[in-house]
Amino acid sequence: MLQSAQLEHAEATAAMGWWQHAGWWTAEIALSGAVLTLLSALFVLRDRCGRDWNPYLLAALVLTVLLAVVPLMTAYSTQSDLDGVLEDLRRITEISWQGGATEAAQRNVTEMSEEVRRQLAGGTWTDSVYRGALVGSLLAVVLPALGLGLRLDRDYWRRW
Repeated sequence: MLQSAQLEHAEATAAMGWWQHAGWWTAEIALSGAVLTLLSALFVLRDRCGRDWNPYLLAALVLTVLLAVVPLMTAYSTQSDLDGVLEDLRRITEISWQGGATEAAQRNVTEMSEEVRRQLAGGTWTDSVYRGALVGSLLAVVLPALGLGLRLDRDYWRRW
């Protein structure tokens, strides 16, 4: 009884719910809007104003595309790892419910437990991805403002 309650709690904790999916979709739509805005700004500066490609806007565009792809891939990779861990926990629970703690069954449970530990320890790289996403999103906001500000400064506040 206790094992099944713990397994249900683990499944509920590890599952990506409706609100998490809605949050990812909202973020992806917002990043797509930012990419379209940056592309529009680049083409307006290039075609309408006769200016070269603005390196600040190009850098912001690349960062925004990376922000749309890398954290999403990380989240789905982590979700896949958690699904694998849950499946291993289910197998461990099934083996323990079968009774008859034979030496082979105990060895099987120990091997699966070690695999679960390895999979959970392998997910520590996600923290650096999320910190990088935070820094990248700050730069994606600052770079276009800086690039357009410098462009306007050169165009309208020319110092003779």
